[in-house]
Amino acid sequence: MSYAIAVDIGGTFTDLVAFDHENHRVVYSKSPTTYDNLVEGILDCFNKAKIKPAEASLAERPDRQNVGAFSSNPSGSLTYM
Repeated sequence: MSYAIAVDIGGTFTDLVAFDHENHRVVYSKSPTTYDNLVEGILDCFNKAKIKPAEASLAERPDRQNVGAFSSNPSGSLTYM
């Protein structure tokens, strides 16, 4: 599978939104932000979403407004983890 992935590292939580190109679905996951090692929080989001980082065809760290607009898009199927 191939995913377009956006990650937002916030003050409290790290959010991941992924679009599955093959199945046309959106997956969303959230984990506590890990200040000592930010990658740890990102990888936890990948694990919760059941996505391997190698499956990302595009990865971005957008601003908070873009993640909110993408994750609440009513035209796609959204999965909360």
